[in-house]
Amino acid sequence: MTAVASQPPGVAFPSWLSRLQEAFGGRLLLCLAIAHGGLKGFNAGGGNAGLVGVPIDFLLREFQVDAASLQVYKAAVMLPWSIKPLLGLLSDGLPVCGYHRLPYFVISALAGSCACLAIPLLPNSSLLFVLFLLFCIFLQVSWTDLLSEAVYSVRLKEFPSQGPNLISFVWGAIAVGKLASVALVGPIMGYFGNRAPYLAGFPVALLALLIPFFNLAEERPSQERRCARVSGADLPLAVVALVIGAGALGLGLVSVLGGSLQLKVAAAGALAVLCLGLVSLTLSPVIAKVNAFFFLQHLCSLSIDGASFYFFTDGEEQYAEGPHFSTVFYTSVLGLVSTACSLLGMFAYNRWLQHWSYPRILIVGNLLSVSVSLLSCVVFLRWNLRLGISDRFFVLASGAVSTVVFEIAWLPGMLIISQLCPEGREATMFALLAGMANLGMALGSYFGAFLLHTLGVEPRGALGESAQFDRLWLAALLAALGPCLPLCLVHVLVPDVGQQEKIKGLDSATQGSPLARFLARRRRKVPENISLEMQSIVGSPAAWSEVEIGNAREMRSQESPVSATLLKTSPH
Repeated sequence: MTAVASQPPGVAFPSWLSRLQEAFGGRLLLCLAIAHGGLKGFNAGGGNAGLVGVPIDFLLREFQVDAASLQVYKAAVMLPWSIKPLLGLLSDGLPVCGYHRLPYFVISALAGSCACLAIPLLPNSSLLFVLFLLFCIFLQVSWTDLLSEAVYSVRLKEFPSQGPNLISFVWGAIAVGKLASVALVGPIMGYFGNRAPYLAGFPVALLALLIPFFNLAEERPSQERRCARVSGADLPLAVVALVIGAGALGLGLVSVLGGSLQLKVAAAGALAVLCLGLVSLTLSPVIAKVNAFFFLQHLCSLSIDGASFYFFTDGEEQYAEGPHFSTVFYTSVLGLVSTACSLLGMFAYNRWLQHWSYPRILIVGNLLSVSVSLLSCVVFLRWNLRLGISDRFFVLASGAVSTVVFEIAWLPGMLIISQLCPEGREATMFALLAGMANLGMALGSYFGAFLLHTLGVEPRGALGESAQFDRLWLAALLAALGPCLPLCLVHVLVPDVGQQEKIKGLDSATQGSPLARFLARRRRKVPENISLEMQSIVGSPAAWSEVEIGNAREMRSQESPVSATLLKTSPH
């Protein structure tokens, strides 16, 4: 029976899909197909590409921004992926008519679809307004993604043996949607302009309304119709979610409203330290360690995409020695090869690697990813031309291998995040962990922008800017080696269990955390302090009445707000 359950979809897809439907239900699979295959895959190309993501670089080039600023702006409009904790807290704690999921599907769909219409219909918009509209588009994608993740993370616990298969279904749907979008985005941009893909993405953004209208998430209204009261173990999670969400939004405002690059990078660094410290202080040790590993790994993955975009797409007037890729080749041809290879990577993971332990697959996958990333140095140095290899062939081949390796390294991380969500607060916990990973990637773009600025790699599509690419190979080398640094901590931070096994120590999201241990010690001391005060006032403890004890508690609560909170939660 186990052998049948682990049979890969590429071998017997109908039976594989039938088993998934039997385990999770057809309505849930349709919900995931719309949210992930349609919205996240087709519109967003997996998160930051597709019909709404690919044109961003070309839109920003219209405003003649340099490579570092392009990366910062692009990271800012994609910060909705990082404020997932705040969005999860909102959906968990503020039901509408008893529903925690369906109303927010509606709100996000309306915001995203309206923004998709505004970008092509308002061509003379300012840079600031365009950035705001892009933010709304990715707000819909990230919020819908979060809500659907919360739905399937609940169901995943019922059938943990089907966990890798469900994750493969989700990311397979994303890959199929991305495959269709990248085939269209290049020709659409080539024939109709850089803003036309958003008009093509409008129907898909509107299609997400089917999820709440037909309740494909199968949500039942709860008895609680008002704002949920946050207390006990949920309070620290709520505070962390608020801090991360507010911090990410603040970073986005700093990024788009002005200031020097150094200021923006300093703000990003401060946010990284604050968020990692708060999460490590608040969550249980098992969850906090896994979160720290992925956050640091994404943080060390410095992005240089802003400079590489200009390197590949500059014309002869801007960069005479460059590859001079056309819009269709850079967007659709490269995208099709990359997406097709991502399906191959998913098949390889599902066929041979889903039984590996987490530390083993993370080490192997990331070392392979780093090795493949080093190939970019070859094309930036133009060595491929000396070897007689054309730019197009070299980039296609290296990109294909890189995508396969990326999927192998990425899927285990998504699976372990799904399994780290204790019952009761799935949306908040999934949002917190995924949001921290996304924040790490966004901050990696800020630090990558600073690396480009430091090395003097600052192209902007201006005439005769060949000298701007002289040290791009060095930036690529440092960016490729960065993810190796956290690998030395993988056996310390990641549990040594198989991907189809349950992870122990997940009874509570905060049990055993440094903050929980501190509060427990404080609660044990409170009764002793009360006893001493009561003895000094009325003498023998045997004479204390319930009213007197209550008065004593009230006296201490007036002295210190912190003491008041501890007394209310201490056993009576």
